[in-house]
Amino acid sequence: MVFLSFMRLPLTEIFTMKNITTLFILFIALTFNSKQASGQSFINVHLGFSLSNLANADIDTGNKLALTPGLGFEFWINDKIGFEPSIDYVPKGANLGVVANVTQFSYRLNYWDVTAFAKYKAFYNPGFHLNIIGGPSYSRIANARERFFRIATLTTTDIPEGDAGIQTSDFGLNLGTELNIPTEYGYLSLRAYYQYGFGNILQIVDSSVVSTRLLNIGLVFKIRTKKLDPEGNGF
Repeated sequence: MVFLSFMRLPLTEIFTMKNITTLFILFIALTFNSKQASGQSFINVHLGFSLSNLANADIDTGNKLALTPGLGFEFWINDKIGFEPSIDYVPKGANLGVVANVTQFSYRLNYWDVTAFAKYKAFYNPGFHLNIIGGPSYSRIANARERFFRIATLTTTDIPEGDAGIQTSDFGLNLGTELNIPTEYGYLSLRAYYQYGFGNILQIVDSSVVSTRLLNIGLVFKIRTKKLDPEGNGF
């Protein structure tokens, strides 16, 4: 219940998507002026689990667990700052329990998430290093369905796109950490991040207009694209 309450906390109005994106672009522009570029890069394979929910609902909703695969390309500007644009298939939504004599009701909202992670290496030693990660994401709906049991009969219906159904796009802000352990091919990483969705994406059964919340925890297999630079300062 504590986690569910946390997923519904509103952000202050100053943290608008426009302001966040502007600051992120400025951060990238300033970083690329660095003269200490390391040039290290990785192909990243993501395999994790998402725990999603819907904010602003007037009825209790339960967290929905799902598998989230994806791919990314990580590159480092210097020994402290890197970036990873990525695309992930991210199931979102929520479980509602019993609604109007309908049992095991759930919203299954599947998105293609395009995320631009900035990464800051906060701690390093020869055995592992820890990154702080964050950045904006753009989500495009892949499919959306309602799933429920009525009189012991399973029913699945598609949610139409548009004003009367699911909104096709969503924007979010992501923040988390990444623990990296070196391997022969690159790194094995344990990644966890929280996504705060800004869009009002769907009107649910109680007429609430809701937005998404998501916690993602999983593994990232980082495959180095070229040989390790002996002067790469730990990369």
